[in-house]
Amino acid sequence: MNKNGILKNFFTANIPYKDGVTYRRIIMINSMLLLSAFFFFAFAYINYVVILDSTVALLDTLAGLFSIATLIHLRRFKKIQTTAFLTIVILIFFMISFIIKNQNSHFGIIWSYFIPLFAILFNGKKVGLQLTLFYFVIIFALAYLGIGTWNEGEWSFIDFIRFIASSAIFSYIIYTTESAHENADYELKLIRKHEAEILDKLQKQAITDGLTGMYNRRHFNEVVPKLLAIARREESYISLFILDIDYFKNYNDYYGHQKGDITLQKIAKELIRFIQRDDDFVFRIGGEEFAGLIHTRNKDESEEWISTLNAKIAALNIQHKKTLLPNKIVTVSIGVCTTKVTEGKNIDYFYKKADEALYKAKERGRNTTVMVH
Repeated sequence: MNKNGILKNFFTANIPYKDGVTYRRIIMINSMLLLSAFFFFAFAYINYVVILDSTVALLDTLAGLFSIATLIHLRRFKKIQTTAFLTIVILIFFMISFIIKNQNSHFGIIWSYFIPLFAILFNGKKVGLQLTLFYFVIIFALAYLGIGTWNEGEWSFIDFIRFIASSAIFSYIIYTTESAHENADYELKLIRKHEAEILDKLQKQAITDGLTGMYNRRHFNEVVPKLLAIARREESYISLFILDIDYFKNYNDYYGHQKGDITLQKIAKELIRFIQRDDDFVFRIGGEEFAGLIHTRNKDESEEWISTLNAKIAALNIQHKKTLLPNKIVTVSIGVCTTKVTEGKNIDYFYKKADEALYKAKERGRNTTVMVH
């Protein structure tokens, strides 16, 4: 792993994220907790050794320990929202305690500006604003009570108004900035979702026959080799059948292509209903020709099942006055190749055998199924 990768993992702690806003929050929370722990302990040392203020030093030490504990909690449980909320709550109570003790000595209240910054950026505009308002309601009340007392009496009403105004303006800027980021991220998610839907639609269109909704010849050429490879490894059987509608040209010439399309859709619907297992497929491979692929360990059972297709199509009872068969309904001829998949038996082998069987079915008078092995 390179230097940038190590640095990235250090600040993200390998926490999963779904979008840019979450990623940014992970980076900021990790960084802020690390820096907070360092500075709180540094201030604890300064306050205890240099300034000789043991109370503030204790507050700094506790805040530093809480920062480390929260960081450990984040890296162990990877709960971003919980950690973000706890981080700001800890910071708020520390700041309130600090201001009560400090009473704006050396303008210590200026640290309050970090509350809206971290609260909103860590927790989002809604929760962050609520935490910010909670904090400033308490701080503004304390600041008002401190007029004429804080900072050795130099804290005046004008200073109080300036503090309120600057805090409100700064909080508003942070809020609108985060709101813009969240809205932009939301719009980006919608765009990506829309793009994914379009891509999925295009992919389906690429492998689907537009008229019947079945898989097309292109998908047939993609799926069959993969299924043959699986069957070869498992030493199982594949049944490939080719189905052709009997005297369909006569049907189109007499009833019209629109009625012919409706008939194709009805037969396709019946085939889709017939092939229900996840590892079996049916296709429209051209005109009135359909194909089916059955993966099985019992070839006799598979062939017996396929042989029922003639009756199922005939049961649709679609009138066909121009058929040369006596029943005057739409029927189909089927050629089937069923064999154990071994080396050399590829898609061309199965298709050729099934096509030869279909030709024999037509020679035998149509409306029948011929099996080859």
